[in-house]
Amino acid sequence: MSIEKMSFVTIAGPTKDLDKALCISYDTQAFNLILDKEGMINKNPVRNDNNPYGKLISEALRISEGLNLKIERKYKNPKISDIGSTEEYINNLGKTYDSVTEKIAQNKDFITEHENIYKLIKHLAGLEVDFEDIFKCKMISIRFGRMPVDSVPKLEYYSKKDFVYISFDEDEDWSWGVYFTSKAKKQVTDSVFDSLYFERTHIPEFLKGNASDSINLLQKMLAEEREKLASAQNKLKELTIQNKTKLADAYALLRKMAITHEISDAAEIIGKSYYLSGYVPTRKLNWFINKFDKLEETVVTMQAQNNENEPSPEAEENSPPVLLKNNRVIKPFEMFVNMYGLPSYDGIDPTGYFAISYILLYGIMFGDLGQGLVIALLGFILKDKFPLAPIMSRIGFSSAFFGIIYGSVFGFETIITPFFHHEVIYKFLGYDSPPENLFQIANVLIIFALFIGVFLILTTMAVNIGVSIKRKSWGNAFFGANGLAGFILYASIIALAGLQLGLGIKVASPLYIILLIILPLVVIFMREPLTKLVTKEKNFDEEKQSVGSFIGMGFIEMFEVGLTYLSNTMSFLRVGGFILSHAGMMLVVAQFGGMNAPDPKIGVGTIIAYVLGNAIVIFIEGFLVGIQVLRLEFYEIFSRFYVAGGKQFIPLGNDFEI
Repeated sequence: MSIEKMSFVTIAGPTKDLDKALCISYDTQAFNLILDKEGMINKNPVRNDNNPYGKLISEALRISEGLNLKIERKYKNPKISDIGSTEEYINNLGKTYDSVTEKIAQNKDFITEHENIYKLIKHLAGLEVDFEDIFKCKMISIRFGRMPVDSVPKLEYYSKKDFVYISFDEDEDWSWGVYFTSKAKKQVTDSVFDSLYFERTHIPEFLKGNASDSINLLQKMLAEEREKLASAQNKLKELTIQNKTKLADAYALLRKMAITHEISDAAEIIGKSYYLSGYVPTRKLNWFINKFDKLEETVVTMQAQNNENEPSPEAEENSPPVLLKNNRVIKPFEMFVNMYGLPSYDGIDPTGYFAISYILLYGIMFGDLGQGLVIALLGFILKDKFPLAPIMSRIGFSSAFFGIIYGSVFGFETIITPFFHHEVIYKFLGYDSPPENLFQIANVLIIFALFIGVFLILTTMAVNIGVSIKRKSWGNAFFGANGLAGFILYASIIALAGLQLGLGIKVASPLYIILLIILPLVVIFMREPLTKLVTKEKNFDEEKQSVGSFIGMGFIEMFEVGLTYLSNTMSFLRVGGFILSHAGMMLVVAQFGGMNAPDPKIGVGTIIAYVLGNAIVIFIEGFLVGIQVLRLEFYEIFSRFYVAGGKQFIPLGNDFEI
């Protein structure tokens, strides 16, 4: 749960070893290269005419798409290293693939063509004349095909018919047949039938004999062509199986060579030496340096760092990139942190805090043993297909845990004893007998929600103080509304409201008010001059501010601080609201299932109602609770201490588009 410390390193050596050094750096996936040459900042695609590996990469991707092979387009360490044999392999595989796909396409075309002919000939089964004899006619033009059945009666409207139409078969939409006309009237007759939407089918010359003979011949030909097609498709499957791993390795090698070629054109060259600068995680520094032992003339140097492990002035021109280091349990929540923005290098990684608070808040707001386990199960099932799946499994178990506390299992509250049915608890809460349901302890839930909000707000203020001290932001640490002064002010107001107004314990006294409320307010009001005094800055602002303007702005800021404290605290009422909302939705499900009747009978309808009801609640409420918790995290928690603006650590080559 931290930000990786980075070391600024420089790799230098003779230009003849540049490509080798880049390949080593690429394979480590631990080097965030800095390139200043214009045109390299955005890492444009490397599949271009100037790159010698561009065409091979395009060919590899074309083949992989054709074979339906998923190639990882990010870093993959290839098991092959010979670029010559890889080029030969890609070219040969491309020729084989094209040959097989061409056969498949030809077979499909033949099958489609002959199937269309077969459909027509089937409808001409009543034709006993040989096709060969028909095609020998010199004075008569013959057209086979089909026309809409609605068009057939329209043929009678032609008073002087120079044609004869014979229908062999009909269905609801089409009439299959043939029309005869003289050679002299062929053009006119064709126009007539075209206007009636006649679709002509050309009878191939290889068909001999009558319609029955042709049907038998076509059936035999189609069977042979389908066998050829199946054979070609099997060959394609064999290519897929045989080249699944090898093609991926070949692509990975080509990608590495293409990227290193692009970078080598933008590397800093002075005389006969090259210089590469970038960042390496400090914990991997020695391992990284040892990788270059095979290049005897190459030197890897680390820029000196001060005692606080901050980059030297030379390295500060390029602020260190940010690489979050978290364990497997909380790592999925980095996605949400990245949505808000990567933390600055000198800040803190909030992923652990975010994960714990998110999991707990979600479980509190959506507590149900059965539904929680369903969410967790869906998370495990979808873990490789859905980016939110790992988070679902974690919040699902939290929901199940709090479901045990609430005594809720798919909305049933009679299977497990809820916490408020235990004598010690309900008497502590001021009840003489166990409350029937959560609605009877709504006031307790609201107070509990406010307590959670106060605790999280105070915790984030404490975190902000620590982060600000680390960043030497003294004004924010001690005099800000979320600093030490704000912490004392907010805690004092909450203590005053909770103890004196809530429990009747008198704590308000002149000394309490002066020291714990008025004094922190004055400190926050005077934050700007106090910060100037502490940091010994002579010119705090570029423009001088009048006393009246300072006081006016100060009062506006103080009003905003108070309003923010109030709104942030009240925002956590939604925690208790969603607890009651979940119970209410399950009451609706019970009502539809007929379980609220005095003597309920469980039947098929009840089971269906409960299954559908629970599915709807899991989808709708589970989704809404997730959004609301995220809102609390971003607006009520992160806004108090989080410093974003970090640059992502990107290993060499991973930001190139290929």
